[in-house]
Amino acid sequence: MKKQILFAAATMFALAFTSCKKYEVSEPLNLSELRKVTIQGSLFAELDETNAGLEKAPQGLKITVSVPFSDYNPNTTSGNHIVTTTTDANGNFSIQVPVVSNGVDATISFESFTTDVLEIMGAHYNLEGSTQFKLSNSTVSGLGTGNSLETIDLGTLQYVSSFTDPNANTFVPTTSVMFEGILEYESSLTASLIGGPDSTVYTPVPEGTVLIVDIYSEDEFGREFYQSKTVTVMAGGNYQIEVPLVKNGYADLEFYIDEILQYNDVVNTQNYLYQYQDGISETLYFVDYTNKDYQFNKGLLVQTLN
Repeated sequence: MKKQILFAAATMFALAFTSCKKYEVSEPLNLSELRKVTIQGSLFAELDETNAGLEKAPQGLKITVSVPFSDYNPNTTSGNHIVTTTTDANGNFSIQVPVVSNGVDATISFESFTTDVLEIMGAHYNLEGSTQFKLSNSTVSGLGTGNSLETIDLGTLQYVSSFTDPNANTFVPTTSVMFEGILEYESSLTASLIGGPDSTVYTPVPEGTVLIVDIYSEDEFGREFYQSKTVTVMAGGNYQIEVPLVKNGYADLEFYIDEILQYNDVVNTQNYLYQYQDGISETLYFVDYTNKDYQFNKGLLVQTLN
């Protein structure tokens, strides 16, 4: 009987020990007391093509660091320890990651974002286009090994555009209006025949002069269309610009002249070369525009001829 009691007691003790051991293994890992290493960096993206260099990534982007639980405890075969932070107003981030002396492998992931980017669309016009930006994961192996650095600086990291949706808020006009007239330039100064003030003479812009034209159209739904092209002036300073536009929309039209032309000062018997560099801006609606005549005044003096 005594042997049976001792055997039963031993069996109960063994069961109790085994049960306690299993419970300890299944306990959640407590990482709060571990040494921590700081991972930091600065995020940038090309948000304005009209400026040299990169712009700071938006504030509030989520940065996530993931470390397998098995790096902390080999008896844990699944799951990851996750820590997160967000970018500040300058696109910087800093995050603390618990480590062990053998080191851990940390995967850093970055939240993607979509924003309007100022794009260079032509010589004289820029357009905002919706663009999505992504940044590939970074991996730091052996983070915290031995007495390694307490701070890991990833430096400057650049987001790249993953795609630009060509149909995002855009449309293709199927109709157009005509914008036409005569262009003249300040060509000479003549003396009055009756003792009055001297007179400025305007002459048609020479045939073959090239105009730089930028057209920004918008339909009734707020969708946008942009076109940049050149138009050649015809004889007599006549020009015609076909402007893509829809019935219930409008278009902002800009065209520019940039020519060096001769100016004759008859009063002082002096001839010059001047740069004629000027632009015209108009807002158009769904109607043809005729007799749109403009005069360009001389600009910078290029050369005195005699």
